[in-house]
Amino acid sequence: MIKLLILNLSLFFICVGCTTVSAPLEFAPPPAVVERAIAFTLQSSYDNLGHQLDKKPATFEISKIDVKQIKPKIIYNLPVYHLEGIYQIKLKLNNNKTKTIKNKFQIDIQRRKKGETWRLLHKSKEEGKEEYFAYQIT
Repeated sequence: MIKLLILNLSLFFICVGCTTVSAPLEFAPPPAVVERAIAFTLQSSYDNLGHQLDKKPATFEISKIDVKQIKPKIIYNLPVYHLEGIYQIKLKLNNNKTKTIKNKFQIDIQRRKKGETWRLLHKSKEEGKEEYFAYQIT
């Protein structure tokens, strides 16, 4: 009888310990937040490139964002949504020409406790441990 009780309790703790907690999909970021996150990432890249080339960075417009996959997870006890998809970008180059390109994106967006603000997360791996840098986007 005691062996059966110990076996059942062991199975219970194994099952409970193996479950993963993820963020609820109903709280996933709205389209405006996704667009801001993509724009922030692009602006950072273009600013760095423009600085290295000593040129004024190109201006751009983002449109037709198509999120193909959302993977919810919990990081630092806050909900995070890993989004993958495609967007269209219209670049206005320095020579007044425009170019339209389709790009893929992968971003991690974190919802703050009260849900009023969102942060873009960038993962960094140093010496085998993961660290995240957060940038407030709303």
